[in-house]
Amino acid sequence: MVVGRLTRALVVLVASIALLLPLSGPAAADETAVPDAGGNFELWGHGYGHGRGLSQWGARGAASLGQSSAQILGFYYPGTILTGQPDEPIVVRLSTGRSGEVVVDGEPGLVLRWGGGDLPLPTVSPRGSAVLSWRLVRQGSSDLVLDYVDASRATWERYSLVPGVWGTFYAADGAVRLVRPSYDRREYRGGVGATVDKGALVTVNIVPLESYLLSVVPAEMPSSWPAAALGAQAVAARTYASHQRQNAGGQIDTCDTTACQVYSGRASYTMNGTLTATHEAAATTAAIAATSGNVLITGGPRSYAFTQFSAANGGWTAAGSFPYLSARPDPYDGVVPSTANAWTAVVSSASVRSAYPTVGTPTRLTVLGRSGNGRWGGRVTQVRVEGTAGSVTVTGDAFRSAFGLRSTWWAVAGGTQGSGGVVADVTGDGVPDAYGRDATSGTLSFYPGRADGTFSPPRVVGSGWGMHDWIGSPGDVDKDGVPDLYARERSTGTLWLYGQARDGRSTSRRAVGTGWHTVDMIVAAGDVTGDGRPDLYARTTMLGDLLLYAGRADGTFDPPRTVNSGWHALDAVVSVGDVTGDGRPDLLGRLRSNGSLVLYRTGPGGTILDAKVVNSGWGGFDLLAGSAGSGGSALLAREPGTSGGLLRRYPVGPGGTILPAGLVGSGWDLHSAIS
Repeated sequence: MVVGRLTRALVVLVASIALLLPLSGPAAADETAVPDAGGNFELWGHGYGHGRGLSQWGARGAASLGQSSAQILGFYYPGTILTGQPDEPIVVRLSTGRSGEVVVDGEPGLVLRWGGGDLPLPTVSPRGSAVLSWRLVRQGSSDLVLDYVDASRATWERYSLVPGVWGTFYAADGAVRLVRPSYDRREYRGGVGATVDKGALVTVNIVPLESYLLSVVPAEMPSSWPAAALGAQAVAARTYASHQRQNAGGQIDTCDTTACQVYSGRASYTMNGTLTATHEAAATTAAIAATSGNVLITGGPRSYAFTQFSAANGGWTAAGSFPYLSARPDPYDGVVPSTANAWTAVVSSASVRSAYPTVGTPTRLTVLGRSGNGRWGGRVTQVRVEGTAGSVTVTGDAFRSAFGLRSTWWAVAGGTQGSGGVVADVTGDGVPDAYGRDATSGTLSFYPGRADGTFSPPRVVGSGWGMHDWIGSPGDVDKDGVPDLYARERSTGTLWLYGQARDGRSTSRRAVGTGWHTVDMIVAAGDVTGDGRPDLYARTTMLGDLLLYAGRADGTFDPPRTVNSGWHALDAVVSVGDVTGDGRPDLLGRLRSNGSLVLYRTGPGGTILDAKVVNSGWGGFDLLAGSAGSGGSALLAREPGTSGGLLRRYPVGPGGTILPAGLVGSGWDLHSAIS
């Protein structure tokens, strides 16, 4: 069920307003939403992270389509130059060390490197016992001291003064084990030591850049992903680290958290030396080797690009501070379905009160600004939160941070047609019938239609329909006289065709297409091409283009073709049959910005001929479905939060005129789709 709906009153327009095609988005307007009965706002969103530069899920999608690492990098960082560089050390500030001291395990061949050279460290203490650990701590403001603890007693003993403010432990085998606050161990390649930064002793790892990447790349991208994606990630990570090192301005180049790049070292151990985790992987190691030394520059030597990256951009890259970080559609992010590309979240009343206590109980959420790129007008730049005690205006980034959202690209869940299909005559009595999918259990219920536009009590005709996020009836596909159902599987994007019987039950099921996760709205409009076969319209998630899928005799479809653009301006589209008298099905769409209804005439081959606004004030409905039959065309609309979801039937007259509504019934809020 959709919450946080837009509120509008139903007002019939005196005159229709002609719109030029292709239909463009309406003028920018504030988006205002009220909470549901529980005080919550449900959000729909795209992307995970800031969206600038490389999309990791996009890189995976591009690799799955055969793009090379170089091609992926060229898309996400256009205009940069791929070049090589030598392997030089990088200094990483570690968050895994102990406060005020650096403690490492003793081992054969361990040395302490400081300003006076290398000091070999023994495995046996001056007391004749095995050395367990060494540590560096500050003495005064200008020196460090070196202590040890051995097997004879559990107290630190002084070993040596270390003049200066830095010292680094190196081991003969190339890796040092750092003792963490909980006394477990983290092993790092290169050297682990202490330095003074801004008056405080901090733990650092001095490591060759290529060795550093061995841990960074698998931490940033799953090692099971395609080699081309891993290679692109390796180059982006190497360039990002090089850019940080070049512009550090101090003795520390980078950190080990998401504020820089995630870096976990080589491996983790218990305090007793038992291996608990490795932080390197064979596949990413191979990708690093295959791209060894490769970085992106913008001009001369060491002019490193600022190669930002994030998990997903949702289908549209965000603009950054450099020309090669531009905002544009991303055809690869979304090729592989993920909750990083598209997600939902609930912002509760309690969390709003906690984040903004001065507003009191939240009453309204208004989006004041967007970036202008992509669905809904792009990423949110400014939000006003209103409540019983006041209001506060914050940036999109601040709002995201306050509620732990995956990105700033979101919208309050508004109305949706839910099914997108025409309510069809299944029983053969000339009256449209309906299906309803239970939002909780996933059961499918069948509602036989009545001549007065209402429905008989439902009966359950199937279970397991929760796997589908869209269900629609395109008409009779298998030519047995009974309208069939198409349904999209949420997790895979597979489109299924269900053969139906007169009693509303399914008699067969078969897959008729894949890749349907790339569209975010499907409309079963009937036969729009005039060949006697049902067709489908669909809207692309990324660009908002309207695609036509011409139906074939076997229930599959011809490759889609674009018939219009700018359909992101709509949040619902349904078919209501032929209301213009030209023998072709027409479409009704609702404008996201103000809830107006727009009538679209279809033309030869499924083209869109023209559009006009025929009504307004439909933003308060959270589900729309079209109906056509012997009783004429109609629009079914559900009012959430009223008597369990009131369903009303609005007859659609000639030219798309919306006539006064009749009440169908209540209790329809248990359904997440009506077909």
